[in-house]
Amino acid sequence: MTISAERQTRTIRQNLFQSILTKDIVYFDTHTTGELNLWLTDNINKIRDGIDDKLGSAVELISTCTSALIIGWKLTLVVLSCSPIIIASFIFASKITTKLTTNEINAYGKSGAVAEEVISSIRTVLSYNGQEREIQRLVFMTVVIGIFRVQRATSFVQALSRARAAAYIVWKIIDEPSKINNHLERGLKKDDFIGDIHFSNIHFSYPSRPDIPILNGLSFNVKRGQTVALVGLSGSGKSTCIQLLQRFYDPSSGSILIDGKQINEYNLKWLRQHIGVVSQEPVLFHTTIRQNILLGHDSATDEEIHQAAKMANAHAFIMALPDKYETKIGERGATLSGGQKQRIAIARALIRDPKILLLDEATSALDNESENIVQEALDRAAQSRTTLVIAHRLSTIRYADKIIVMQKGEIVEEGDHETLMQIEGVYYGLVQQQSLRQAEEEEEFEQEKAAEMLLCNQASSNYFDIRANHGSTIVSISPSILSLLYRSRNCTVSEEDNESYLFACSGEILTKRLRSKAFRAILRQEPAYFDQAKHSTGALCTRLATEASAVQGASGVHFGIIFQSLISMISGIILGFAFSWQLTLLVMVFLPFLLLGSILRIRLIARFERKDTKILENAGKHCGYHAHLDLVSDIHLDRRLDLHLNVHLHLHLR
Repeated sequence: MTISAERQTRTIRQNLFQSILTKDIVYFDTHTTGELNLWLTDNINKIRDGIDDKLGSAVELISTCTSALIIGWKLTLVVLSCSPIIIASFIFASKITTKLTTNEINAYGKSGAVAEEVISSIRTVLSYNGQEREIQRLVFMTVVIGIFRVQRATSFVQALSRARAAAYIVWKIIDEPSKINNHLERGLKKDDFIGDIHFSNIHFSYPSRPDIPILNGLSFNVKRGQTVALVGLSGSGKSTCIQLLQRFYDPSSGSILIDGKQINEYNLKWLRQHIGVVSQEPVLFHTTIRQNILLGHDSATDEEIHQAAKMANAHAFIMALPDKYETKIGERGATLSGGQKQRIAIARALIRDPKILLLDEATSALDNESENIVQEALDRAAQSRTTLVIAHRLSTIRYADKIIVMQKGEIVEEGDHETLMQIEGVYYGLVQQQSLRQAEEEEEFEQEKAAEMLLCNQASSNYFDIRANHGSTIVSISPSILSLLYRSRNCTVSEEDNESYLFACSGEILTKRLRSKAFRAILRQEPAYFDQAKHSTGALCTRLATEASAVQGASGVHFGIIFQSLISMISGIILGFAFSWQLTLLVMVFLPFLLLGSILRIRLIARFERKDTKILENAGKHCGYHAHLDLVSDIHLDRRLDLHLNVHLHLHLR
């Protein structure tokens, strides 16, 4: 049963992961990465527990009753006279357990979202001293989870009901169709693709906010080789145009034509291969610079990688690094500056030689020096390509072939820089406003520069003092967390509600404390801790989602059952010696063999669980990629993620 359960849950986990990868962007507007991580770990574990020994116990119970009816139906009917009451109570308990498990999963999803949000932005949390506030958020959700679990201390029916509730959610995700599917093979693939773009009377509202119109009758053209800039205030619909061109969404009405063909006529995967995207916040993955660039075109040669890096003004700084292109950059490129990350993202977009280049405020998050370097790379990349630019600083688009000014989803002005400045309309006002703001920022910078230099040495000294004081605490806590998070499972017995209630309470209190302490210890680590591959957001969230709650396997209700069994055995031995010491001695001859078998079984399970935890942590790292599903779809990373997950799951089964 154990091997069968592992194989089935491996298949379910794989199908769930594949289903998530095929979801469109609309789905992720309402579901967080923390929820996805929970579904792939804790929910699947609930299903495994339900079809493991628990299902075997249920089959054994049914088989026993059937055999009894065949062998001695008269006596069996007498024994089963009260079975309707028992069955009715089981059905009632099953419904209650299913409902409470669903509530628990929803609460746990919110808790997982909190943990994922905090760990993925750990530097921001640390910089604002927000650890205690975030811990309280997680503790609150943990208490809610504990309340749900305390109410569900039943027999193996509990495990089956929990598995059914978790399976309902998992299969709902797997069976839910995706309107825009990147994996479909049908669609147009043109050999003479050039990249002419035409928006015709586009109306659009986001599915998560259907009552708020974003685009209202938008129409414009971008000819082959042109650079067209979209400008306007926040919320005017600029970024929405970029998303519609990548076909993350379909317009509510109107049409988008590329080379005279409707965008939905093209093969989606093929179309995205011919579109390069550079966004405001570059998304890099926890691997080498070379592998990050290769994500744009996985069969590229080293020469092509170097050429793309040179075109992106990145080759020089890469060659200055100790390991050059084999340098590991940490989670989300944490070891690089903003300008360096952006240039690697540009190289990744250019290595596929796209016909259409989309630049979504690619320099807005950079300082002036980095912006100039990146802007030079973008200007070079835009040559001979159809380029659509969303500009943050208007000075970067003054040489665009056409500038489109948007307000509330509509075009209010259109023309080149000189023409729009002569009109002195909306664009002119934006330029003047930005010029004034830039002058004020430069003046403030000059006034603050001297003060920062005076405080620099003192602040640096204080920083290293703080790190030295907390170093021993960090080192001492790390192994303690690992030992506390150690888990064991498969204690399969049945218990009565009244006898197990207090043990269930103690188990929930322990689980709450462990999860809170684990989360607190994670937030206590220094930023360098999160740069290690084994401490990625996905791996840490997987630990929080599974290991703290798995400690219940050796505590709570199960500890009560073990204690009860031990007392029963000792009492039985005492009574046996009192009534028939000869028979008792005969029975006790087999006791050492039973104990030896149990010890070997526990050690085998513990060894398997340690391996299981490590492999599932590695698989859990892939869950973090769903936070950037737009990029995953754009660079076709989904197939590789699916392959990597399958490798980890096969190792898990072995």
